[in-house]
Amino acid sequence: MIPTTLPPAVLPRASSLTDAVLAPPDVQTAANDREALRKWLQVHLAAVGSVGGPPVKIDGYQLRAVARDEGELHVAEVFNWTSLTARRSIGLAAVQRCVDRSARTPAEAVAETVASMIAEASTGMVRRASPAAWLAELEDGARAAAEAEALTWATRFHLALEWHRLLRPPTLGIADRWWDCPGVRVGVRGRADARIATEGGGQTLFTMLPGTPGLTSRVELALAALVDIVGRPAASPPARVVGWWPDCGRALILSPSIELLEETAGAVVRAVSRRRHDDVRPVVEAA
Repeated sequence: MIPTTLPPAVLPRASSLTDAVLAPPDVQTAANDREALRKWLQVHLAAVGSVGGPPVKIDGYQLRAVARDEGELHVAEVFNWTSLTARRSIGLAAVQRCVDRSARTPAEAVAETVASMIAEASTGMVRRASPAAWLAELEDGARAAAEAEALTWATRFHLALEWHRLLRPPTLGIADRWWDCPGVRVGVRGRADARIATEGGGQTLFTMLPGTPGLTSRVELALAALVDIVGRPAASPPARVVGWWPDCGRALILSPSIELLEETAGAVVRAVSRRRHDDVRPVVEAA
């Protein structure tokens, strides 16, 4: 049994984190329990959601805001790339270069990744809303700021684990996984920065996060496992979920037990109910 938290005093952290990531699962959810959970979630989302109106998208932020009762959850759908919002996309692609040894350092990898993205954008074959298109339109100073943010992110992520110990090459930088609830306009997003094979033949979902862990960190992390389980019922469930907060040197190591998954599913239902309630309120423009 591995501990559920990794305090800053546990050194070296990369070695301890890698031990936790690679360890075989200590709990396994039964297939019938996972199927019952999927049906429960569908029924309860159908009860609090609706077939009309704007779609509701639930992610870790929504779960955190509901738990803290942070006022209305009406969220604008407009997303803009900035040096902060782009650092993860650039940083993950850069760490992939380090892991497969096509780049020697995160600095070299970030520079190569940015250059590759800009070259790709010049072909006209990328989406206008992509980070590559955004980078290509930046002036030199703004692009340098974006590279600096991505380098900090990539360096922290690269130092988090002992990559040479992994059993197979990890899956990095894939798009977030979504599960769209049948019959209602509700989408649930699960985010994981890396999917890593474990010694027991399973998979650990590893995510690096800013700041410090909070009261809702367990369900925020478990959301990725829940989306995997309800969205891919025929696949093997994740063996473990690991969150890493480099700002404070702490980690949260979770086994996705049926109890934790049920807790997370309940948090999703509450978040959808709250969003639906907030979305029907009249919107008052600020003066």
